[in-house]
Amino acid sequence: MSSTSARIAVIGTGVLGSAVAAELAVRGAAVTILDAARPGSGTSGTSFAWVSSGSKEPVGYHELNVAAIEAHHRAAEAGDDAFVRSGRLSVATGPAQVAGLVDRVQRLADRGYPAELVTVRRARELEPALLLPDAATVGWFPSEGYCRTDRFIDRRLRIAAAHGARQRYGEPVRAVRDGTVQLDSGSERYDRVVLAVGRWTEPLAATAGITVPMVPGTAGGPAVGYLAETAPAVAGPGRVVLGPDLHLRPTGSGGLVLQALDLDASADPDAGPPPRIGTGFAARLAGLLREAPPVVRVRVGRRSLPADGLPVAGFAGRDGRVYLLACHSGVTLAPLLGRLVADELLDRASPLLQPYRPERFARP
Repeated sequence: MSSTSARIAVIGTGVLGSAVAAELAVRGAAVTILDAARPGSGTSGTSFAWVSSGSKEPVGYHELNVAAIEAHHRAAEAGDDAFVRSGRLSVATGPAQVAGLVDRVQRLADRGYPAELVTVRRARELEPALLLPDAATVGWFPSEGYCRTDRFIDRRLRIAAAHGARQRYGEPVRAVRDGTVQLDSGSERYDRVVLAVGRWTEPLAATAGITVPMVPGTAGGPAVGYLAETAPAVAGPGRVVLGPDLHLRPTGSGGLVLQALDLDASADPDAGPPPRIGTGFAARLAGLLREAPPVVRVRVGRRSLPADGLPVAGFAGRDGRVYLLACHSGVTLAPLLGRLVADELLDRASPLLQPYRPERFARP
């Protein structure tokens, strides 16, 4: 399909949808971007947004994420301010944590991934804001960082608009059938339709007769979790930090985003977080930072998580007009998937995406 003749609808304006839309528009496709709400208000807006391949398995998936991190670096070098290459410190204390961290660092180093164990003294030099026990084991991952997803999305939607993309927000897509997008205001037909709708992938794909099982976003499940935010931090830290019982990273406004996976068992997307969750975040933060800023907000986020944990990327449906794109590591993968998916929509298949085709769910 010629890029200058392709009429393509991109449904979803998170990091993945915006990246694909920008790539397509730059290449001359006639792009229409649709979203039921404002850009970035879904899964991308409630993401810890850590850019990493430190725990991605199997090895092919790890390598895909490594290539995506390199794409983030290239974008930053070209002036994109969304990705912050802060590096990541991982702090382990208990025997099981220490053993897991040592094993992970060795495995990653064997693959050529930037990973090493550092002394507590070196970790304190890298991040003076942290309260580190003398007996802690610390891993250092210098190529990693975090993404300011609002800037990532805004930049790519601006690029898409500058190259002629139409943007329609505030009207939900009700169904996708044979290249036709059905809205409350009527139907529009396209050569190809991209579903980049995160946790809403399963029901929208079903309207096209496509099966894509996603982990349900029900209370206490692995697709639901808390994110806390703090007031501006006076003395840092400036990096992604995975502590023994708390993960944190800076925000663009000077505060911190906090995550504690063991607290997620009580997260309910249909109810507000109980006060004890905010109190728990604050107590953990006080044990990790010398000057802990107050926790000002706790939200419940829903993750986009395909049933087998791996990305979904490829054409599906009877007429091959629908392209599915869903994954848990969307923030890490977005700049790479934007390019690769645009290639595929314009008839240049990517071998890197071959393991992630949606037809794997249709196999007996």
